[in-house]
Parts: sequence; C-alpha cells; structure tokens
Amino acid sequence: PERASLFEAHRVYLSDAGWYPKSAVETIHHFYDLLPIRLRRDGVLLGSPFATMTVGDAFKCGNVPFDRNLLNRYPFILSARGYNVFGLGDFQAYNLNDRTENAFGGTGESVSGDLLMTVTRHEVA
Repeated sequence: PERASLFEAHRVYLSDAGWYPKSAVETIHHFYDLLPIRLRRDGVLLGSPFATMTVGDAFKCGNVPFDRNLLNRYPFILSARGYNVFGLGDFQAYNLNDRTENAFGGTGESVSGDLLMTVTRHEVA
C-alpha cells in the first residue's frame, strides 16, 4: 500500500523489487510531500505521466552485479523521467538509517543526513 500511495499522490513509481521496508517508502513519500508542486510538475514529471525511482541493486542475482546499462532498456525505463539510487562500491543500495554522510560536502557547510535521502534528493535535483 505504501508504494501505491506514493504513486497515487506524486506519480512516482518505486521500482525496488520490494526491497525497501515500509519506513523507507514512507520517508520517500514524505520527501515528495514537501517538494513544491512546481518542482514536481516542471522537474520530476516534466514531459512524462510519471517518474521511476529505480533501486538497481535490488535486482542483483546472487553474486552477479546489476548491469546499470539495463537502466536504459525495458523493463527499467518505464517512463521518460527517472533516476536510480544505488550503493557505493560493492555495498548494496542503502536503506533508510543504514548510514549518514555530510549532505553538503565540499560546500563549507557540514550537516549529517541519511544517505538514502541524500542520494534521493540529489537525484531528484
């Protein structure tokens, strides 16, 4: 129900193979709740009826890594607008509360933020 609610409210399809728990999906939904309508309409959804947030690492098969080149082909390119959230190096996609980082690195500011949400904000921007 959380994924359907995200899609119904914000036209964002979460392609994560059920990998994210309820709390992560609810936090992603809350992020979109706070995003101004203008940015959703003229940015996230520009020219597309919906956007796709893909968690490519959720589609790994055993030790075979996910081929990120597949993101440009069916079934991952479901809409004209979308982005992939991913882990770093060999680490699987980050989940909510797995790790924090300086969300403003290289800017002279230092604010720790949840890495999943930092990556999500970065990709949406």
